[in-house]
Amino acid sequence: MKFLKLAVKGAVTGLLSGMAVSLGWQVAFGRWPSLLELLVAAEAATTVWSLWQAARFRRKWLAVLDAYGRPALGEGIDIPHRPPADEQ
Repeated sequence: MKFLKLAVKGAVTGLLSGMAVSLGWQVAFGRWPSLLELLVAAEAATTVWSLWQAARFRRKWLAVLDAYGRPALGEGIDIPHRPPADEQ
């Protein structure tokens, strides 16, 4: 079932990408693209989208990894007039 959901999602995404590219082509050049132009342009649009998503997820992951290097809330903070915490 999971494979079927993934296949349907991929087909819908490809269809929407092709429609967006066709509409952009019509606006830019005043004619509809041929099948080969449509396939190449849709593949280029999908590649750009994938690269943008990969960069976005990489930035998020690096932020998570960077958080491990920072002290936790309250760690390393010296508060005056407060007794030290009991070590248990």
